[in-house]
Amino acid sequence: MRDSYKGIAAIIVASLLFSIMSVIVKYASQAYGYSGTFLVFFRFLTALVLTLLLLSSGKVKWCIEDKKSWVLRGIFGSISMILFYVAVTLVGSARGMLLNYMYPLFTAFFAPIFFSEKTSKTEAMGILVSFFGVFVIFGLGGGEFDMYGLAAGILSALFAGLSINLVRKLRAEDPVLVYLSPVLFGFIIVSFETGNLALSNEFPQLTSASLVLLGAMGLFAFFAQVIQTWGYKHLKAVRGSSVAFSAIPMVAALSYFLLGESINLQFIIGAFFIFLGIRIVNRSEASY
Repeated sequence: MRDSYKGIAAIIVASLLFSIMSVIVKYASQAYGYSGTFLVFFRFLTALVLTLLLLSSGKVKWCIEDKKSWVLRGIFGSISMILFYVAVTLVGSARGMLLNYMYPLFTAFFAPIFFSEKTSKTEAMGILVSFFGVFVIFGLGGGEFDMYGLAAGILSALFAGLSINLVRKLRAEDPVLVYLSPVLFGFIIVSFETGNLALSNEFPQLTSASLVLLGAMGLFAFFAQVIQTWGYKHLKAVRGSSVAFSAIPMVAALSYFLLGESINLQFIIGAFFIFLGIRIVNRSEASY
């Protein structure tokens, strides 16, 4: 029971850090015109440097028992992260995050098929209630949007669903090493495009202020991912994914206070349904 509460608290803290990261991404994109590929490159670069420093200091030991799951986590996780940033650049931050936060649906879908982790009817109902809240806040109805961005967002959620289940399989491993896998694979993938396309366009635009901003983005992402990975050690994948929905109202609130975006009745109603769904899922099982 106590471990379950620790896991919930960890994922809520991680959601707050991810929310701050998302606000920084949005501001960096608007203020400096950086592309999604360029931003995710710095996210991977910061995490890679921090992980190597921890490894070289001896605070993290290089020891991975389940190498197959670690590699698969790296492949699926890195693809999900890259597609998320692509979606944000094509359909906007709100819609991009909304699409990515469909991943609990895929987490629940893949858990019983590939990882022998059943989803109860109560948990399914809680997830649907949370999804309803997300659509109330950031409804997709009305207006046109890029179909490639839509596809990228949905695929990012699909690969994230696979990745979250693998995080649970890697619960015996160090959270830093678990996060290293998508960072390593993602850095390799993005480096090719960043080097070819952004080197002549976006690297020369870097300033001391933007470097501080990009560094902060990477730091928040790193600690958020590590804390979230630790949290999933103590929670069922579907339950943890539902708790992670708390990032949506957090992003909206931070955007209101830091970027001047408005919070209306639609946001309040949507946030209510999100937390209602989280409550339903959390009450479905007292412990694991």
